[in-house]
Amino acid sequence: MKKVILSTMATIALLATPMMAFAATSMTKAVQSNNTATHSSTSNKSTTSSKKHTALSYKTYSTEISYDGMTVSKPLHIIATDPWSKKSTSWLPIYYLDQALSKTGVHASWDDSTYVWNISAPTKNWKLDLTDLPKAEQAESGRIAIHISNKTVEYAPRIVALDPYSHVQTTYVPVSYIEKVLTRAGFHSTWNGTDWTITR
Repeated sequence: MKKVILSTMATIALLATPMMAFAATSMTKAVQSNNTATHSSTSNKSTTSSKKHTALSYKTYSTEISYDGMTVSKPLHIIATDPWSKKSTSWLPIYYLDQALSKTGVHASWDDSTYVWNISAPTKNWKLDLTDLPKAEQAESGRIAIHISNKTVEYAPRIVALDPYSHVQTTYVPVSYIEKVLTRAGFHSTWNGTDWTITR
């Protein structure tokens, strides 16, 4: 009887050994898989974090553009270095400048494919100063050409940044360059760092 019991126990032990080995192998693979997934997740977070840190961003400031005493636009401007003068200056989105100028009777349009901002005089009798025009240069991504009635009157540096209102990338231009163009078009303008007053 004891021999039968011992024999049976030996048989069970022999059968259990492969099963235990299989279970141990499965557990090892599960642990390895979990570690791999954890590492992959950490790696992805690190990559995402790195991308966020490399993205350019600018602090925005309130702006009020007025024409003849009436507020015509309230965009947000940024302060960044002018790559040509190497000085810190205020930049405004061209889109909102288009809106502001439309209130004065002037039509302005931006062509993103040619990097040209064209301002059209509303009438043939509009007095324009087209003297001392700049030397012809190639308009490109970082340098736009500003036209009045299809004649180049100014070049300006360009920044592409996020517009906080529309949440899309848009073109920004320094206020000082736009002031020169408005002077040629017969406008008087004053910028105090926040408010831009335009008169004729």
